[in-house]
Amino acid sequence: MLQTIKKQIWLQRSDWLLGIGCALVMWIIGMVFMVVMQRSDPEDTYAALGTMFAMIGSAGVGTFIILINLGVNFNTQISLGNRRTPFLISYYIAWLLGFFLYFGMLLLISAGEDAVYTILWSGKALEEELDMRGILLQFGIPACFALPAFGTFCGALLLRYKRKAFWILWVLWMFCAIGIPNLMDAADQEAQSAAGKFGLAIRGMTQLLFGRGFLALAAVVTVVSLAAAYLLLRRQQVEN
Repeated sequence: MLQTIKKQIWLQRSDWLLGIGCALVMWIIGMVFMVVMQRSDPEDTYAALGTMFAMIGSAGVGTFIILINLGVNFNTQISLGNRRTPFLISYYIAWLLGFFLYFGMLLLISAGEDAVYTILWSGKALEEELDMRGILLQFGIPACFALPAFGTFCGALLLRYKRKAFWILWVLWMFCAIGIPNLMDAADQEAQSAAGKFGLAIRGMTQLLFGRGFLALAAVVTVVSLAAAYLLLRRQQVEN
């Protein structure tokens, strides 16, 4: 098992670097946006957009790489004689380490962003609107366990059901990216409408799950995702 884990870590190292590179690019873009907005419309507060963008970039890119690469890794490793269960465990552990690497990087660039703004806005008493470092410390470690597990499950789903799984995941993604923000807007503007009531329900659930219930949510997502991935992969045939 240890050798299998080491092999997966060796195989995934370039993808870790890709995620880090994307996060750093997003970090720079976010800081540029913040500086431009502060100069065009000065305010007494600022947001750590660089860290926020980097968080979204590392989580999104990392999870996407996991689900895309699982099929290729599975077919290669199983065809070489590796067993399914050790493969699943090693694949998850390798990406668990990768996400902890992202977590450490995000803490560093969060401090770096504060230092950059201190230099650029020296002499100005600006307050940070959102404590991004506090959010990282609160949600980062549970997310490091949950996101690789969820990405592994989605990858196993794609490997097993191909196009059907792709369209299901695409619809869910579009609902989260476009549908939920529109429902949240409806909750603010037309609270008594059907969309507004749905948006209020989603907002209440989000506040619960991403508040005190986030640790339990992350634990459930991790366990259920890995169990589902195991069930999907245990009889999955190798494809050439």
